[in-house]
Parts: sequence; C-alpha cells; structure tokens
Amino acid sequence: SPRVSCEASFSSAASPILPERILSELQRLLPTDGCVVAEIGTSCLFVAHGLRINPPQRCYIPMGWSCMGHPLAAALGVRLGSGAPTVCVTGDAAFLSKGLELHAAAEAKVRGLVVIVLSNSGHGLVRLGTEKLLGKGHGVEAGHFSVHVDHAAIARALGVGASRVERAEQLAGAIAEALAADGPFLIDVEVDPNHEPPMDDRIQGLRNATGAELGRPSAC
Repeated sequence: SPRVSCEASFSSAASPILPERILSELQRLLPTDGCVVAEIGTSCLFVAHGLRINPPQRCYIPMGWSCMGHPLAAALGVRLGSGAPTVCVTGDAAFLSKGLELHAAAEAKVRGLVVIVLSNSGHGLVRLGTEKLLGKGHGVEAGHFSVHVDHAAIARALGVGASRVERAEQLAGAIAEALAADGPFLIDVEVDPNHEPPMDDRIQGLRNATGAELGRPSAC
C-alpha cells in the first residue's frame, strides 16, 4: 500500500536528514524479531506512516494516554519482556523529559536496546502545528529550543554507548553498530526541523473544533 509521505523522502540524501530516510534504514536493518516503540509527537506520526514491519516484528505506539516520555521507559519494558531487540524512536523534547531512564538500562547492561533521537531543536509537532493553524509570524511561543543539545553526550555520561549522525550515509553504520553493542545505545540524528510529518488529519480536527477550515494539504 502507498505511504503517506513522498516516496523520494525514504531515499533522500538531504542534510539535515529527513525522518523517512531514518525509517528506511531502520526497516532494512531491524532484526526479524525486532520491536519498535514510537514516541508521542512527530516521532509517532513518521513511524505510523513510514515504517513497514513484518511479523513477528512488532511496533508499539502509545495512543491511549499519549504521555510524552512514556515510550522511553516502555521500550526498556518491551526489551526485557519480549527478549527481542527493541528500538525506541523519540524526539529530542521527549528525550530531555525522560531520557535518564537510560541509566537503568546501563546499570542492567541491557543489550539490544536502541534509542534513536530525532533532533529537531524542540517540540516539533507543537511548533509546526501552531504554524499551520495560525500562519507564519503568529507570535506564539511554540517550544523551539534556543540551546542546541548534545544528546549523545548525555547518553555517554549515563554510561550508554552513543553516536551522532549528521549525514544520511552515516545512518546504516550507526544503526548496525547500535544493534550489535554490548549494552544500550543512543543515536542522535540531526533531522530537518521544518519537514512536516503527516498531520493534516490532526490539524483538521483542531480546525473543526474552532469552526475553521483546513488549508490545502502540504505538497511533496
């Protein structure tokens, strides 16, 4: 079945990196029994629309309560409960809220636990969604980070292996290294902060609540 995102995004060599390219490499390298846990925000939208898995592979997206930061701890539970290699795809804002859970994984020397941080300098879904609702120059503070965070350095300080990826051609090697590591591993990926996730349905719902109409869907 066709994906929502543009097919060209999955092979894009653009810098900053497009999230679809990350998912393309993850899909190719995910072990046959691997699990993926998606964070709330842009992460879950990109994963839901861009990652294809084949049973017994599993994908978990916590849509019930949609608590930001929960999937970081949930990924550890999935890894220990299933015994299968587990990858958590998270945003940088969520990682900064609950990322110290990695210390527990480091203490227990949990192998096969990988965290991929989509680093877009803040609350990307809030920022992009606010702009779609209110237009450019809306004047509302929407969660953009003015301080650039080195998530790989945080992981290393917790005793976790880590790498930083700034070019698409580095992704495959970084994911392979992470899956083969002797303990938990974090990959900090610099992604395009202006690349919209598939969220027109979400914006339509918000506009319906205010009696407004959604503009034309974003073009590829």
